[in-house]
Amino acid sequence: MSSYSVAAIYIVATPCGVVGLVRFEVTMQLYSIDQAPKYVPMWPALMDELCSPRPTRVARVLGISPRTVRRYNRTGQAPRAICLALFWLTSWGRSQVHTQAHNDALLAVAYTRSLCERIEHLEAHIEHLVTIGHFGAANEPLRMPPGPSRPGALPGITKL
Repeated sequence: MSSYSVAAIYIVATPCGVVGLVRFEVTMQLYSIDQAPKYVPMWPALMDELCSPRPTRVARVLGISPRTVRRYNRTGQAPRAICLALFWLTSWGRSQVHTQAHNDALLAVAYTRSLCERIEHLEAHIEHLVTIGHFGAANEPLRMPPGPSRPGALPGITKL
């Protein structure tokens, strides 16, 4: 698996305009090549775990000749890459994949919960700021006074 990037922009708006803009960007690397097994069982243990399949079946799965598989059976040794490929087909390999997937799911759920809590905190903070009051801003748009507009009248200026 590779890393996952998630980006979200959360906008909080009120009648006065946009109050908050929050950007979340998450990069989680759930599984990497560094987590490959350091120790792989030897060829005889792998064959026992796989119920001693015929050399032709093993050769077809690995993309090698049956003669090579017979040699591995005879010597009890195979290259690490071959043993690693077969490892993932054993109950040990499947268990490791299942455990890692379970842990990755727990991590993603926990991270999502923490982001939701952060959003709730920010919403509460923004709500507090809105309730403090609106004192006007220098860059707030001018508001027209109620009533019909007259040609040539300046916006925001009324006669006394």
